[in-house]
Amino acid sequence: MKKRLAAIRQHPWNTLGAFAGAIIWALIVIHFPVIGWAAFALVVIVGVVFTIRDHP
Repeated sequence: MKKRLAAIRQHPWNTLGAFAGAIIWALIVIHFPVIGWAAFALVVIVGVVFTIRDHP
């Protein structure tokens, strides 16, 4: 996790991309709540799976 945070700090575009992604996601949730929450759940599940795979 610390490596990932260090990588984000080194690349300001990653932070900008995450910020833009959050805004886009918020707009999707406002207009299409079901699609937005389903996408959010999918991202969380994928993130958890990859985290578990990286750190057995």
